[in-house]
Amino acid sequence: MSHLKIVKDIAAQNIKKAQVKQKEQYDKKTTTPNFRIGQSVLMHTTRVPQGLSPKLHNPWDGPFYIAAIGPNNTYKIRRCSTHKELKSYIHANRLKAYNNPTHRPLLDPPTDHSRDNTHLPPNTNVSDTNVQNQDNGDSQCSNDPVSAPTDTNSTQTSSQSQSSQASQSSNQNTSGQSPTQTQAQSQTPYHVEKLLRYKYDKGKKIFRVQWVGYSERTWEPEENLPPVLVRQFHITKTQRGTAKKKKKKGLNCFKQKS
Repeated sequence: MSHLKIVKDIAAQNIKKAQVKQKEQYDKKTTTPNFRIGQSVLMHTTRVPQGLSPKLHNPWDGPFYIAAIGPNNTYKIRRCSTHKELKSYIHANRLKAYNNPTHRPLLDPPTDHSRDNTHLPPNTNVSDTNVQNQDNGDSQCSNDPVSAPTDTNSTQTSSQSQSSQASQSSNQNTSGQSPTQTQAQSQTPYHVEKLLRYKYDKGKKIFRVQWVGYSERTWEPEENLPPVLVRQFHITKTQRGTAKKKKKKGLNCFKQKS
């Protein structure tokens, strides 16, 4: 019995030493996550859709954006396209930063206009093709119908009458319209002060908007609003526009029941 106890103690000590070494090797390649709220990320998923090969399937899903920070390096994320929130917290080891392709710099090689082409053979077919193209162009131009001359005085009077009618109609249409409707006609920018709340109209999300310099509040579709404001609204506000309650950090599942 004493020999068996000694063997168990030696095995326990070896296990602890191996765990310490494994932790040291693991910590060499790990870094503390530095994701911030609102940052775009991709999530790693091992689930492969039915009918697709695991070898050809892209395991990174997204893009998402960080909506809240949870305990133990976990994050609450929302999908960028639908702003739908995932139910569970996602650990940082399943996330990586996402760079929008439209924001990446162009890597096209610069054109060198001072390149010496004297070593190339002369192109003798260029002059012949240019002459043929000129002949074809002259023949085509000669076959085009010629428009009859118009009276300059009549054209000026007609253009003035059309401009006056257009100005009168624009003044009648702009009265009693929302800022977005007048913006589409006058091409003048209108700034959003804040988003109040949102609802669904025929399956489409619309927001109640407060405009800068206007007392009138209008309902606008999501695609007409800046994506940054929509994302910030989903992070800080509920559907009714009230501020979200901050959850206490820590896991309640480890609390001992009294």
